[in-house]
Amino acid sequence: MTASGTLIQVEPPPAYDEQDFIARLKDVYGQAKETKAQMTAEWKRNYRVTMNRAAPAVVAAPGTRANEVFPTVDSRIGWMTDQEIQFSITPACDPFSMYSMVSDTLGEQLESILNSTMKSDGWDGEISKMLWDAAMFGCGFMKCVWDSGLADGYGNVAMKSTSPWCLYVDPYATDLDDAQYIIEVHTMSAAE
Repeated sequence: MTASGTLIQVEPPPAYDEQDFIARLKDVYGQAKETKAQMTAEWKRNYRVTMNRAAPAVVAAPGTRANEVFPTVDSRIGWMTDQEIQFSITPACDPFSMYSMVSDTLGEQLESILNSTMKSDGWDGEISKMLWDAAMFGCGFMKCVWDSGLADGYGNVAMKSTSPWCLYVDPYATDLDDAQYIIEVHTMSAAE
């Protein structure tokens, strides 16, 4: 810093070629898209079977169907969400200290806020959507975002279910913790 209070740059910004960066992004997206394409037929079949839209296997009775998949999945998800999900906050600090007592109080207040937000903003509906995706496609994804349009423009945290159809996961990952990237893709208009 100089005497007048002006900040000076101590080290140069990292140099990278934007075109190379964009090419690398396109490359990893292409790899993930190619790997995901192998699952598309199975995912479409799972959706059709679950929603009772699969063609009947019996040629003699083309209109006859007895699909138990939808009611089974619906009952299972109902049972899973029947337990009324609630947040429980426990601070990680030394017990019986002054800091612990303050942290316990803050944790209780945060629990109340999160449980209230979950009810008022409909997070349970997003959880149900995620559970349906998990039942049909073998994976369900949730994301936590800051939505600046909530709370009269002040913004608030939002929980969103993300369709597996919109996600492209690192094809070399053995699990989600191991994934180097997860790309979410949406088609948008120029105005959006």
